[in-house]
Amino acid sequence: MTALTDAVDASASNPVTRRGLAQYADARVLVIDDNLPSASLVQATLRRAGLIAVEALTEAAQAVSTIRRYRPDLVLLDLHMPEVDGYEILAELREADPGVDVLVLTADTTRVALQRAFELGARDFLTKPVDPTELALRVGSLLHVGELHRLLRLREQWTDASAEIARSLTLRDAPPPGQLISDLARSVADAELAVYRPANEETDPPQFFASSDATAQPVITDINSLLWALRALDDGRPRLLGTMAGDDAALDHGANVMVIPLATARSHVGILGLQRAADARPFTALDLELATDFGRRLSMDVELAEAEMARRGYEIVEERHRVARNLHDQVIQRLFAIGIQIEGAAQSHDVDLIRDRLAARVRDLNETIDLIRTTVFNPPRDSSDPPSGSGEPSLA
Repeated sequence: MTALTDAVDASASNPVTRRGLAQYADARVLVIDDNLPSASLVQATLRRAGLIAVEALTEAAQAVSTIRRYRPDLVLLDLHMPEVDGYEILAELREADPGVDVLVLTADTTRVALQRAFELGARDFLTKPVDPTELALRVGSLLHVGELHRLLRLREQWTDASAEIARSLTLRDAPPPGQLISDLARSVADAELAVYRPANEETDPPQFFASSDATAQPVITDINSLLWALRALDDGRPRLLGTMAGDDAALDHGANVMVIPLATARSHVGILGLQRAADARPFTALDLELATDFGRRLSMDVELAEAEMARRGYEIVEERHRVARNLHDQVIQRLFAIGIQIEGAAQSHDVDLIRDRLAARVRDLNETIDLIRTTVFNPPRDSSDPPSGSGEPSLA
């Protein structure tokens, strides 16, 4: 281990390898190399450079399962290992999680080896023995690009979730969007649990919608605790919490809870709580910013949907008034006139005259029935124009 210690100490005076990666301190890096001294050197160099979560794995057969569990931002992978070589791991990763960035570490610099690695999804490569300065620079570059890609991907996912909820709000007789909000928010935030509580609920306990990861352990206790946090922190301010109990001191160890108001300056739709598992990647300020933007957009969408529903309600009321006016102005007057004419015909003793007048009144009644249908089901474009056939019944 003396050589390892000397190599790490030699990089201590280099500004690139001494806290040069501190801005990516929370990034997760996994080193896969069957050679323990080599893996330990890379791990120690990156930790000295400022990365906190750097893990080393010497069992190549466990590589893919470890990546799925650990979910690193970057994998440093040796190509030639006895049990499972790096090519096999790259091929499996391309199927299992093509979004993982891989930096190849290899002493094999042949064109064939590097071309094959790149074809299988590697992003970059370093030649062994690894130079600490170059290692820190390459890792920093890949983490920077990965962070930009993650930001774009997250923005798209939050925007898509907002758009899907907005579409559901425009559907007639659409159910309350609470469950859809909690389901989509949990999925986008990669959370174990999401709880959404609508605003202005008077029920005790208040109504809420929950969504949990199907692979998670039973979370009823967590739901109750997170619900308590939502009630206690419903002050319109988004925040990251170390625990569901609102322990800000735990933030030094990462934020496992995120509380977001779904609100604008004019409306308050509700409040959303998201919780990640204790061993998952903590929420960051970027996660909070994107989720807060989602909350603002969603609140505006709900406000617009409510305005649209009110407009539709006014249209229905106006339509009912129009039908009532037309029925009163046209149909009821006709029926009254027909009744008077039938009553007048009854005073006559001329059977032929009575028959003719009754036949005319039957025609008037048929026209009136057509007028009712037109008024209710097929109104004229300009409601001020009387429907066709609306003249007074004949006196014949």
